[in-house]
Amino acid sequence: MVRNGFAKGILIDDIDNDTWAHNVFIFDKKVGEFASPSFEIIEKGPLRACFKVSTHLNSSTITQYFYLRKGEKAIDVRCNIDFHEKHKITKLCFPLSFPAKIRYSSPYGYIEKEASGEEEIMHRYVDLYGKDGMGLGIINENKYSGSFCDNEFRMIIARSAAYLDHFGKEHRDESMRYMDQGENEFLYSIIPHGSFEEVIKEAYMLSYPPLFYKETHHKGYLPTTYKGLEVSENNIIIEAIKKQEDGLGYIIRANETTGKKTKCHFDLSFLDVSFDMEFGPLEFKTIFISNDKKTIKEVETNEVIDR
Repeated sequence: MVRNGFAKGILIDDIDNDTWAHNVFIFDKKVGEFASPSFEIIEKGPLRACFKVSTHLNSSTITQYFYLRKGEKAIDVRCNIDFHEKHKITKLCFPLSFPAKIRYSSPYGYIEKEASGEEEIMHRYVDLYGKDGMGLGIINENKYSGSFCDNEFRMIIARSAAYLDHFGKEHRDESMRYMDQGENEFLYSIIPHGSFEEVIKEAYMLSYPPLFYKETHHKGYLPTTYKGLEVSENNIIIEAIKKQEDGLGYIIRANETTGKKTKCHFDLSFLDVSFDMEFGPLEFKTIFISNDKKTIKEVETNEVIDR
């Protein structure tokens, strides 16, 4: 599924571009690779293993911790880059061994793009998939630009443009300050998959991990296990649950994520209500539930309720 050089760092020349890279859509002037790798096993337990890989280029270092968990397909990676280049871009490369197409995450959906090598907004994930739908998902928590060309995806992880550098190279001096200098740490995951839904759900889990609150022993009415809500279809995501703006009930915001028409059953145990709803491909719905639970209907996004 992958080729040699997977998750390898490369250095791209950025000297001719201003801070915002106006009218520049491709960053491919490679001037170096992070090399001389060192390997170390950090954990080796029955439930989780971790190995550390460090590579170097000039005075910069990329250190990646690869976590493998029992019973899980995803490989979680904690990546630390200690970056000291100027007017350079660092990308992580993910070359593939199978002919792939690519789709990028977008708000409440995705968008397919050609393998042109141009930088694209990737939001939570990219999905690299073959004719059978199987493929490789790459998800991240805060890196939002990548390119795809020659069956290789490249994700930008650092860019050392100067701040407010808008007037050309002849106006630069030694007092300029540079972005992304020093240490920067982030998480990403590599997910071999058989269905697109797996990538989307893992991307949401990485971006919005469960929050755990410690509590003391006390009396309460909830059982030791509790399910607040359940959605029957994996491609339907609930984005938000809130009180309606006028206090007339509750608002559920949900959307279809994979581009197919879907009928979904919602079981909202915390409200003691359940209902069915049909979604068109990539459709986003705002659903109103009245306080007395007698009215359940789709409304406009502004939550205005016809009385």
